[in-house]
Formats: sequence, C-alpha cells, structure tokens
Amino acid sequence: MQKSFIGYFVAFFLAIIVWFVLEKFVTNYLKGKPSKYWYPLQWIISGCLWAVWIMQDAANIAVFLPRELNVWEFSAYTGFVFLGLGVLFYMKGDKIQGIVNEKTRVTDVRAATIVDLVYAVILFYFKAYSQMPMSTTWVFIGLLGGRELSIALAKSKN
Repeated sequence: MQKSFIGYFVAFFLAIIVWFVLEKFVTNYLKGKPSKYWYPLQWIISGCLWAVWIMQDAANIAVFLPRELNVWEFSAYTGFVFLGLGVLFYMKGDKIQGIVNEKTRVTDVRAATIVDLVYAVILFYFKAYSQMPMSTTWVFIGLLGGRELSIALAKSKN
C-alpha cells in the first residue's frame, strides 16, 4: 500500500509540473486537426503503456500464486487475465472510461498521447525502482487529478 500511495503522490505532483510546463504548448498547438503522425505515435505509446501496466498488474495477481506453475496452471492464469481484459475491452472501459471522458481535452489524440506517455513513464519508473507490486489505479487517479488541477490553475491565472 505504501508504494501505491507514493505512486499516487508522485503522479499527482508530476502531472501538475508536466501540465503547468506544457499548458502554453498544449493550448497553442492542440488546435485544429491533428497531424497524421499522432495516430501511430498514440498506438506506440499506448502499447508501451499497456506493456508496463500489464507488468505491474500481473505482479499484483502473481503474488497470490505459487512460485512455480505447470503449463495448465499458467494457462489458467493467463486465460483469466486475457478474458478479464476482453471483458474490459467489450465494455469499452465502462465506468473508468466515463471518468476519463469527463476530463479536459482527453478526446484529442494529442492530449491522450501525452497522458499515456506520462503514465507509462511513471509506471516504468516504479517497475524499475522496486519489484513490489502497486496499484496502477492510484497512480492513474493521481495523474488525472494533478493534470486537472494544473489546467484549472492555468485557466484561473488567465
């Protein structure tokens, strides 16, 4: 839990800093239709994010498993994770996607790419920092909260 709380605060304060620094760039550059290179960049960064996210969350589940699994046990474990992700995709993110859609400018591929990149970097840092599993949800909530606060502060300053 300690690592999850630290992850929340790191994400929260890093998001404030990143979006405070990027606010002028984002407001000036994220106008009009995005260039075509943003879509492949989004796919690449999202793929990296998914890889790091799966590493963290697989570790959360694996701590409850025996240290060695035979082929059938491993197949059951990976099948369960695969089906769970399939349900999540089928539901299009369900409630968490509703929360994300309420946030400022996340439907723009450029803003979403920046959010994904910062999230992936934070998760990668914590993965490299410690093998102890953590809650990726707390990091994500910290990231969104810090981002929204930074955007609101920038708007109130103008």
